[in-house]
Amino acid sequence: MARAAAAASIPTPPLPPAVSPPALSPPAATSFPEGAAVLVAGPPQGRLDRWADVLIPALVRAMPSAFAGPGAQQVVRSTVGGVDGVTGANQFEARVMPDGGTALLLPGSAALAWLVGDPRAQFDAARWVPAWAGLASAVLVSRVPLSPGRTLRVGGAHPAGPTLPALLALDMLGIPVTPSADSAADAVFHSGQGARIAATAQQGMVPVLTLGAIDPAGNWLRDPAFPTVPTMIEAASRRGTPALLPALRAASAAAMLDAALVLPQLSPANRVALWRRACAEAAATPNLLDEAAALGVRIASAPATATLITSIAADVPTLLALRSWLDTRWGRQAG
Repeated sequence: MARAAAAASIPTPPLPPAVSPPALSPPAATSFPEGAAVLVAGPPQGRLDRWADVLIPALVRAMPSAFAGPGAQQVVRSTVGGVDGVTGANQFEARVMPDGGTALLLPGSAALAWLVGDPRAQFDAARWVPAWAGLASAVLVSRVPLSPGRTLRVGGAHPAGPTLPALLALDMLGIPVTPSADSAADAVFHSGQGARIAATAQQGMVPVLTLGAIDPAGNWLRDPAFPTVPTMIEAASRRGTPALLPALRAASAAAMLDAALVLPQLSPANRVALWRRACAEAAATPNLLDEAAALGVRIASAPATATLITSIAADVPTLLALRSWLDTRWGRQAG
């Protein structure tokens, strides 16, 4: 007490008027002492659940010190919602605090629902902070040449589903489209495993357009599986409506996305860095690579993941242009 009193009695010279005490920075979070969590936006035993089976253990193994928690489970996993991921994304937006402790694993179909203005999508995909992504090749194969003015029967055509970028690109090329059953179709859109694409090619169909690919440096280019086939963006940019090109890029990115791990906007930068570092290390693990190969998916690099999510995060003019096109071309109010 005497030492405290003596210290208190020592006068402290005042700071000069123009100088303020330095702000104290919060300590950097180098781990998740309270545990981390992953919300899986899909049903139990679904495709996203399958990704979670290999991704979450790989994250824990990649950075055991970061994900070490007090309980037996280092990363708590919750599975919620349907196969399109919309319900899970809604819960993530509404309930998860942006403290960087919880990530969302979701499919590209949730991003497509947001882009087209699905009224069920009560989240903002532009607020997602990317950590990891798996990308799938996708190609439009046709038994007839693409010819402006000639109606093309497209199998499984649905303007609010994975065929959206193909339908938009064809419209920008001046090619009328009518939906058709696959058996009677002139063209079919396929994604994922190359076996389906090869089987279709044997029926007299050949690749005519692809979604493209994003290389490890984050550059958008032709799909390495189809190096001679133009991308939908490439073809449409030659004669399409310029205002719709950003919409086509956003739709292509969402359709290319097989799965992504994202964090809430405003998550602390140090926590975001932890997730991204763990994802980068996990991406090289044999189990994750084997799963990606089995699903026909490429694990994206960090720059490629950033390019993809940035492309999906369309601004308001782009969203309005896309939704106006959906309404006028397909007679569908997009929300």
